[in-house]
Amino acid sequence: MSADQYEYWRRTDLTVDVVPGRGNEFSLEAPEGVRFQVRSRMRKDAGASARQPPAPALRRTGLP
Repeated sequence: MSADQYEYWRRTDLTVDVVPGRGNEFSLEAPEGVRFQVRSRMRKDAGASARQPPAPALRRTGLP
């Protein structure tokens, strides 16, 4: 995750649920008759940032 992506998503709660239905043909859960559903919600409380884990370490790629 890049620093820009982290900044965008850091105040967002992501929930991954398993629900009845059919996933796409390349999905791991497709033969089971269930699929993954991802929901996102922005935090509204002011203290949310205090509960956030530290930003992930960024790795350099390419030439120095």
